[in-house]
Amino acid sequence: MRKRLFQKISLITIAFLLSLFLCACSQKENPFKIGVSYKEIIKNLDHYIKMSKSSDVNGERRYLGQTSDKLVILEIIGNKTDVSTATLITGIPSDAPDIALRNTGILLIFIKNIFPEWEDASSWASTALQNVISADEIEETVHGDRLIKMYLMESTGLICVSVKHKDKYHDIQKKVVEESKSTPTISMLIEPIDYLRNKLIGKTKGEVRQLVGNPDRIEFYAGKKCWIYGHSYTNKDRGIVFEGDKVLMVTFY
Repeated sequence: MRKRLFQKISLITIAFLLSLFLCACSQKENPFKIGVSYKEIIKNLDHYIKMSKSSDVNGERRYLGQTSDKLVILEIIGNKTDVSTATLITGIPSDAPDIALRNTGILLIFIKNIFPEWEDASSWASTALQNVISADEIEETVHGDRLIKMYLMESTGLICVSVKHKDKYHDIQKKVVEESKSTPTISMLIEPIDYLRNKLIGKTKGEVRQLVGNPDRIEFYAGKKCWIYGHSYTNKDRGIVFEGDKVLMVTFY
């Protein structure tokens, strides 16, 4: 009796350990981490932004959140203990000083949370923000192993701040350059999402058709028309969200 019970317990234990192993294997390990945890990134931001788990992206966990007025969006990709990418999108409206002040504060907190050891982080962020707004420049710098990039999203007036491992960024840029030499058109399902955003945001529907072709289906994303590319009906599909006739954003669908 004891032997049967022991065998049963052993089988249950093995099955449990196997399930944990398979679960771990299903999560793709990204070697390009930024050395900051999910908890550290949202420190002092959870008062403004409500985060929730979204669909995985390329085998990595994805967390998405926004302010109650939907004027600030935060995306965190990777394991909670050490994420691989963090992106903040926000507007700094000149006709709404209270909102502009709040959103600027959120942006500064976001950057300081990721770069706590960088004494000049706030100074760089303030100067970069001014240059991006006034001159539509792309500001980027490397601190340690992290690369931070700030730019104005065309036609929307929204500021995008992304942080990723410097080697991951260079890897993406190299791939984009190599593919641009041999491929005359843009592939919605192959190109890096940052590359697609830089190329498509602000374009008209006609220009989008010339660059990436017609969508596989049309649906709605946050109440706006969204062209979907791909047939998997998973996060492998890509979406182009329109505001009127122009591209507002490019996202995993």
